[in-house]
Amino acid sequence: MVNIFGNEAVRGKKGDRGPSGPMGAPGKKGDSGSIEDSCTWMGNTVLKNLEQYDDKGCFFIDDPTTDLRQNKEKAFIAWISRTLSKKNLIADIGAKRVSKKLINDRYALMFDGSARYYNAELGLFQVTSGNCFGFLCMTFRTSSDDKDQVLLSTFYMEENPYSEITVSGAEKKIVIKSKIDEPMIVSIENDVKQWSTLYVEYRGYESKPTEYNYIVRCGDSTITSGSFLWDSSDMFQFGFAVGGRTNNTGFLNGEISSLEIYHANETSKPFPECLKNLVINNHVMKDVNPPSSKKSRVN
Repeated sequence: MVNIFGNEAVRGKKGDRGPSGPMGAPGKKGDSGSIEDSCTWMGNTVLKNLEQYDDKGCFFIDDPTTDLRQNKEKAFIAWISRTLSKKNLIADIGAKRVSKKLINDRYALMFDGSARYYNAELGLFQVTSGNCFGFLCMTFRTSSDDKDQVLLSTFYMEENPYSEITVSGAEKKIVIKSKIDEPMIVSIENDVKQWSTLYVEYRGYESKPTEYNYIVRCGDSTITSGSFLWDSSDMFQFGFAVGGRTNNTGFLNGEISSLEIYHANETSKPFPECLKNLVINNHVMKDVNPPSSKKSRVN
């Protein structure tokens, strides 16, 4: 290395570091973080934490070999929850097929009119006394015109109170029903032969009926929404069946690709819109082909 005159540069020994200068003026305070920022920039992280730590039950099929458990007869005997508590869906009549790989790289469990799963610890709508908030979100479709096909049901005996969600292929509708003395029914028009995502959230209060709001996405475009009021005691029961009632009626012919259940006590404050949309969009499925047993596979 040479100096500016073209001569060999002379390097002296490096001196000691000088004293620190005075502290500068404080900078402008930045914007505080928000759930909107987290959902926008870290959506996958938000969903993963919700599914593992906060959900009561969370069921998807990204990999049938790990998200489902089979027995020696190749029946799927359990659907594994993503929650750390592992409150799984257990088969009393196991399905034997999953769908082909779907457009969002997930699979669906195929119900052939006889399969049924249950969980004794989860609530269908876990409305408790006092303030509370929760939601249920699931994606499904039917391949049948049957008018009474059960998605979820707490039915045990006709004389006992129960709640359930059913679909009718012929009438193209989703039915949310609660029965104590007389049944209370909410009917939602929707082409359930297409992939349908149902989101129902509830807000419980100490001194007034529980408020329910629902959103239905049919395919990945059509959106239906609405609300209704029911007394909290009309809906809350632990334990439900998936795909049919315990009295062997209402069996589903179709597919369920996801189910997610969340509940929080001591607040009736709803999810922020950005988080609710993140949850729903994570469930939404689309496929141009209707379900068919010829297009399923046996694992």
